[in-house]
Amino acid sequence: MLWRIHSGVQMRNYSWRRHNHPFTLSFLEEVLRWVGMNEVHKAVTLFLDTVAKQPGPPRIQRSLYREFLFLTLAAMGKDHVAAFDKKYKAAYTRLSGSLGREELRRKRAQPPSPKAVDCRRCFLVPLEC
Repeated sequence: MLWRIHSGVQMRNYSWRRHNHPFTLSFLEEVLRWVGMNEVHKAVTLFLDTVAKQPGPPRIQRSLYREFLFLTLAAMGKDHVAAFDKKYKAAYTRLSGSLGREELRRKRAQPPSPKAVDCRRCFLVPLEC
């Protein structure tokens, strides 16, 4: 969703555009900068803090892992996906100490299970944007 906001890709539901969403181009660049520097925990923290500052309940439809994986794939290429998996898992472990696993699960920030990652590697076609 973050990438589509700023890349001009058509989306099915435009109701989120009527709201003042917090995802500016500078926000997207900051997230990509942290991911590119292998500081995924800072990117996740930035995202969760930004969403928490918005009025009303947060409306996160997809997992943060999925959104960040797509950003990594689109911005840095498929060569960085395996490293991203490891860094995201480390970031989740680090953040679960301060926020708690249940809070991260509620905010849809948990990484996929090892079985899901293995299935993606074995059975799916190579990831491409």
